Amino acid sequence: MTVIEYSPEHKQAEEYRVLARKIGRQQDVRGAQAAADGGTGGLLMEFGIIQDDDPNVGVAKTASA
Repeated sequence: MTVIEYSPEHKQAEEYRVLARKIGRQQDVRGAQAAADGGTGGLLMEFGIIQDDDPNVGVAKTASA
């Protein structure tokens, strides 16, 4: 359930409506751009989410059947 469904008169619901209108009016519809090499990894290391020597960094996981 969304905020708008749960409480349509709530202040946060109006914020989502405003955001949706802004997105809907955009003329530039480029897709999201990937982060530059090292950008995301650097942030993850900076905030202690991963370690520099983590053997799993950069290793893609495959979906199990």
